[in-house]
Amino acid sequence: MILLLIIVFILLYFGFYLSFAGVLRLMPAKVSKNFTKSKSKQKDNSLESFSLEFAHKLSRFIYINDYKKKILKKKLKILEINMTPETFIAKKLIKSFIVGILGILIYSLSPILSVLCIFLAVILYLSEFQKMNEEIKKKKDAVEFELPRFCNTISEELKIHHDILKIFEKYKETAGEVLKKELEMTISDMKSSNYESALIRFEGRISSSNLSELTRGLLSTLRGDDNSIYFQILSHDLKQIELQRLKMVAIKQPEKIKKYSILLFLSAILIYGVVLGVYIFNESAIFF
Repeated sequence: MILLLIIVFILLYFGFYLSFAGVLRLMPAKVSKNFTKSKSKQKDNSLESFSLEFAHKLSRFIYINDYKKKILKKKLKILEINMTPETFIAKKLIKSFIVGILGILIYSLSPILSVLCIFLAVILYLSEFQKMNEEIKKKKDAVEFELPRFCNTISEELKIHHDILKIFEKYKETAGEVLKKELEMTISDMKSSNYESALIRFEGRISSSNLSELTRGLLSTLRGDDNSIYFQILSHDLKQIELQRLKMVAIKQPEKIKKYSILLFLSAILIYGVVLGVYIFNESAIFF
């Protein structure tokens, strides 16, 4: 019995560490060069290291069909996660499995807590993919927010010269954090390889239809076409799309304001009602 409690305690510690690390989105520590890259200078975390190493071994037994594998591989590339789709899924399965096995072990001690652990294991696994989609959308929105200004800059620069590298280097100085990082990668890629391949990889990392149109114009410019008018039209279209997006955000705001106004109104009624009730109660006490 004591041995069982010790095992349960150890697994609980390990399971809840991985659970909270996933829910709170803690930055993973640096592990092996073959599996992931860490941009922090923190020391290796032994639990995370063990998890990734075990996930790599388990990935050999995980099968993903070609279509899902291609999509997941693209998402991992967008988020710069240096890991195979099989290893990524195995890593998430390990976290969920540890929490799930806890539920089985503590069933005799607390059936309710056991069910909660199993439920948490399922939620933990599904939430990992949801967080991935949210991060991709956040990155895509950050880039698309700057595209109208970026496109307008390209249009103005093309009236003077057709040096795409010079345009990227100039805009990088005033770009937002996400787009600046992508431009730095693209500039480095353009210097080490040919321009067309670098632009295609730039487009693939973001996966945005609006960016695809911009890239298409840049590729055409590299082939010698004069696309200053094309970028002027594209810049106008992107601004209209951004205005529509802002209008949708503005339309949703009154609903939130209305909801909070109702709560404020009900709170005021409750306050006055309590004050009035106390007053009536005190006055009526005189007659009894």
